[in-house]
Amino acid sequence: MPAASETVEAWSELLQDKIRIIDARMAQLAALHADLDARARTACPLRPVGQAAEPPANPATG
Repeated sequence: MPAASETVEAWSELLQDKIRIIDARMAQLAALHADLDARARTACPLRPVGQAAEPPANPATG
């Protein structure tokens, strides 16, 4: 059976790992938020930011 100090250290390490995972996920969500915010401010939110819009087709030239 592990000593109490070993158990505390194992739990501490586990919690530190979970914090690192949460921090990484928060950074991913912040990047997603920034991208969605930028897209919401464009004429076509489905087009990647910075990509020029294609001119509309001219029905007369067909």
